[in-house]
Amino acid sequence: MANLETQNHPVETVSWNDAAEFCAKLSQKEDLKPFYFRQAETVIPLEGTGYRLPTEAEWEFACRAGTTTKYWLGDKDVELIMAAWLNSNSGGRTHAAGELKANPLGLYDIHGNVWEWVDDAWEPTYYGQFEEKPAINPNTPNYAGSLRVIRGGDWANAASYCRSSARNANDPPYRYYHVGFQVSLVAVGSRVSRP
Repeated sequence: MANLETQNHPVETVSWNDAAEFCAKLSQKEDLKPFYFRQAETVIPLEGTGYRLPTEAEWEFACRAGTTTKYWLGDKDVELIMAAWLNSNSGGRTHAAGELKANPLGLYDIHGNVWEWVDDAWEPTYYGQFEEKPAINPNTPNYAGSLRVIRGGDWANAASYCRSSARNANDPPYRYYHVGFQVSLVAVGSRVSRP
């Protein structure tokens, strides 16, 4: 894979802490109030208006794009290769964003290619409470030392690990070749100014 152009490949080998710090620096660059403050391997959540990692609920909403199937394009594992880099079609590596089919919201590689960090802390049973009492954009409470959630699966996974509902977790300082992130920005109309 020498001389492989990777400029448009997803970011990878970044920790949750690295991703939060990136969001904070990008927010500061654009004169927005950061959602995170990083000090060594500790990240302190803030009331921001800038860039942040999506919540688990936001990530899944974006992934599903209005569908209720295993993957945004249906329930058949074999069809997933049209929209996701998996162990069966990746050639053992990441690929440039946008080479496969986008979901109905225009998002590429939401399944496969790299796992993506989200804002939520890992709590295996947290979302069970919303089966009978739905909530809008719930976010698992954070506590010191909590694992952080990753979503989407990666290029080395079988299709079953890339389902819209699949989730996993790692320590916030964890870096691995198959974990990256995407950022979210609060819509201007929904930003709240604080005195």
